[in-house]
Amino acid sequence: MAFKYVDPTEKGYVKFRLTRKEHNEILPYRRKNIFSKIEAYYSPNKIRILYTTNLFGKILSFLLIPFSIILYGLSAVKEIPKEFKNLLFEKKYGRFTDEYIYSKNHFGEKSEKFIQLESIYKARKGER
Repeated sequence: MAFKYVDPTEKGYVKFRLTRKEHNEILPYRRKNIFSKIEAYYSPNKIRILYTTNLFGKILSFLLIPFSIILYGLSAVKEIPKEFKNLLFEKKYGRFTDEYIYSKNHFGEKSEKFIQLESIYKARKGER
C-alpha cells in the first residue's frame, strides 16, 4: 500500500507559525537544528507538529553528493538519486517525522506543553 500524504488542514487543523526557539523551549528533549523546518497545526484536542528538511538543508545535501560518492564508493551511486528524491519530496514519500501533543495527559489533566503551544496559537491568531 502506497503512502498518501493528507494535508492536516483538510482534516480540520489550523496551521500556525512556531519558531525554532519557541519549539526548543517548550520541547527541550526534541530540539531542532537549523536544517529543520517546523510546521505546527492546531485543533481543540491536539496539536500536530510536522518536521521536514528546510531549503538550506536540501541545498547542502545536494552540494555534498560528490563527498558521499567518495566516502561510500561507487556502490552507493545507485542509491543517491533515490535518497535525494526522497529528500526533495518528503511529504510525497512519507520521509518526514511528526508528533502529536494532546490536550490531556494520561491522568486526564490539561497538558502543560499543550497549554503553552495553544497560547502561542491564540496569540498568533490575534495577529491575523
